[in-house]
Amino acid sequence: MALMKLPVTAEGIALSGGARLDPRFHYLRRAVAPLMDGLEKSVRLGSMASFSNGLNLPRSAYSDDLGDTDALYASVAALSSSTLRVSNCVPLRTVGDRIAGTRIDYKSAGVQPDEILVTRSGTPGIAWSGTQAVGGAAIIPSGFVIRLRVDPKVDPNYLAAVLSHPGWRLLTAALAAGKRQDNLSQEQLVDVRIPIVGGDVQEGIACRYEEALRQVEEIYRSEEDFAQVCDEVLSRCAGLTLSPSVRNPVQQSRIALADVAGTRGLRLDNRWHGPENSAVRSSLSAVPVFRLGSLLLSGPSKGRQPTWTAEEEADEDTPRAIATATIQAGTINWESAKLTTERSVSLFPINDGDLLVAMDGDGSLGKAAVYRGDLPATVDSHISRSRVRGGEEIADAVSCYLNSTWGKVQTTSLMTGATGQTQLSPTDLRDVAIPVAVIDRAAVVAGAYREALRQYEPIVRRARRILCEASADLTRRLLAEGVLRSGEKVAKFEDPSYLLSTFDLLYTRAWR
Repeated sequence: MALMKLPVTAEGIALSGGARLDPRFHYLRRAVAPLMDGLEKSVRLGSMASFSNGLNLPRSAYSDDLGDTDALYASVAALSSSTLRVSNCVPLRTVGDRIAGTRIDYKSAGVQPDEILVTRSGTPGIAWSGTQAVGGAAIIPSGFVIRLRVDPKVDPNYLAAVLSHPGWRLLTAALAAGKRQDNLSQEQLVDVRIPIVGGDVQEGIACRYEEALRQVEEIYRSEEDFAQVCDEVLSRCAGLTLSPSVRNPVQQSRIALADVAGTRGLRLDNRWHGPENSAVRSSLSAVPVFRLGSLLLSGPSKGRQPTWTAEEEADEDTPRAIATATIQAGTINWESAKLTTERSVSLFPINDGDLLVAMDGDGSLGKAAVYRGDLPATVDSHISRSRVRGGEEIADAVSCYLNSTWGKVQTTSLMTGATGQTQLSPTDLRDVAIPVAVIDRAAVVAGAYREALRQYEPIVRRARRILCEASADLTRRLLAEGVLRSGEKVAKFEDPSYLLSTFDLLYTRAWR
């Protein structure tokens, strides 16, 4: 972000509330002034909800395993995509109905459907509706989250849709600015203005917002389109071409008992005998291959379960732990990494150029990325670390291959276990077949793969784009209902591309 002059008048400071002097407040507040100042019918958020902060729990309450747990501790990272990412929650130990080491009943402390969570630090202003929590473990908000108990006359998803609009996100970010670490207080949030609309309009806006959240959830669950990007790189640079039948839907297929008898472990499932795996295995049988294990100096080694760090103890230098959700489309999304300790990093360090692979989770298993040494980090017990012979070029070429249909078909067909508990063993990962052409042309493959990563829209940004499309519809609805005054400057907030560009202001590190 370039340096700029930002004239601020004495009147502007006086009207800012609290005589705000910091430039970030004034810059962000000005950016949304046409929207906020154009509200014709609005009320204070404090008249629609009651407020409380989440809980600060002792580290002794944290569990090491995300497996079977009755309560999950949700903080900013878990809500960073406006949907709840369970993998970014910290599992809690429970004793009976209480959180271990406390007298807190986890059932009564859990988020209720009439609540909204709003992050107050780190990335302040992210809103999530408790109506999205369906079954499963109780969600316990951390002290870095504000809880809003919503009036029965107000649809919680309507309120979450408004607060998630980039205009309101910039406003809450402005209110949170001016300190060493951004912090949004209850007192500031209470005075945020919310448009007044009828119940049917609230319902319509809420339905559009829920549709957007479903789309966001879907792109986090599926990265199939990225596999096709990798397929194109391998086809162009290594001459690997998949049969068109690989992606054709098949309603029914017959498997001979002799084919079952010839598999390791007597595989009966369609993952192994399906057309994708059959086509890939047939193609690989026709070309010379390496086994992944022959390309490794060490590994794959599954990480240790890290010790989690409470957010109130963290700063920008706090190490991170990479989890399954952190690996997205061949890259490491640091926004979804968990906070850990220096000791956890020292016990299982990862080095620049290490190949990281997700080892469990139906739909996630086999995802790969190369660690670039961006931040001090480790991996959790669901990720494997491998040191590759030949440096980053070979590592990038292997990462591209594992993320392609060629790699994904093999890793998913090799996995074992029931749905939701699927695993890939280190031995099976070492056994993945990689055509010699991929390694012989590793420099070309790696270069094209890195370029594809630069051009590919990250999942986080795609999620924000979807939310901006819903927010643009919200702007139009407010204009149609007459609660927002029309004008040339307000019209920009009907444009999803403009709204997406405003999101960039929230994540500009130059302000820090």
